[in-house]
Amino acid sequence: MTDAATPLDRAVLAAREGGAPCRADPARRAGASLRARRRLRRAARRPTEALRAAGHRRLRGGGGLRNPGALAPGPRPARRALSGAPIRRALSDREGAAASAVAGLAAPFVGLGPHHARAPAFSARVLSLMWTDRRIRGATGGYLGHMWELYAMWGWIAAAASAGFAARMEPEAAQSLAALLAFLAIAVGAALCAPAGWLADRVGKARVSAGALTGSGAMALAVAATHGGPVWLSFGLVLLWGALVIPDSAQFSAMIADAAPPEAAGSLMTMQTALGFALTIFTVQATPLAAAAIGWPMTLALMAAGPAFGVAMLRPLLGRL
Repeated sequence: MTDAATPLDRAVLAAREGGAPCRADPARRAGASLRARRRLRRAARRPTEALRAAGHRRLRGGGGLRNPGALAPGPRPARRALSGAPIRRALSDREGAAASAVAGLAAPFVGLGPHHARAPAFSARVLSLMWTDRRIRGATGGYLGHMWELYAMWGWIAAAASAGFAARMEPEAAQSLAALLAFLAIAVGAALCAPAGWLADRVGKARVSAGALTGSGAMALAVAATHGGPVWLSFGLVLLWGALVIPDSAQFSAMIADAAPPEAAGSLMTMQTALGFALTIFTVQATPLAAAAIGWPMTLALMAAGPAFGVAMLRPLLGRL
């Protein structure tokens, strides 16, 4: 090999012949050097295989971590991975378990950072704002009117529609069509939720909520008036009802967040939600009893009482929230 040969050239030749670097005659050394350079050109295309072939014998020793404490291993384990030699674990299972135990014992004595805000303790007096603050009172009243109608409609529209369709078609076909209608009426409301939020940020949350409540209440009365009438008409009105019954839902929580003191917003929104869902326990259970007593048309018409109440509660907030 010529004087300009690099140590890597000699390592390649040694790996090929299984012995020490060659010291043969000049012609043989020139040929070996040429072959080594060809190997290096192939190494540019296959670096991993070339390094394993060229450095297997030279890099068999060693293999500890060069940068202890870091997440990424240093160059020596990488070389050992290329050479096929096993990499020693940086941390044994026992050491990891011991570190976890120490961290668990120390956790109770470690406090939060200086810039972490602690949540204030719950105060029952905060809930009095639901009555004393006109904006919070209006948002809560609107939400209760919304919940009076929403889950009663979602829960029983299939039964109500089936009873109405049965006056114009076979009972089995009426049930199948009513089930499809209930699915579509619940699903279609999702299409208007995002546009309602976009509009609320521009014209006011109270206005959007009052508009949705007015529309859903009107549809409740329309569905009640056409119950047992043409199937296509009832079908379309129920779809419109489903589209208008839900877009205002998110606005009531947003109005609480806008009006409440920052430290009380979470408690007030939680209480608002709890009152609304508590109301649905009554409406969902009472709807079939009312239908059996006074019929579906009157029961559907009573659902419109919730939106009417909600609009009345939101009226003082129009233009303010």
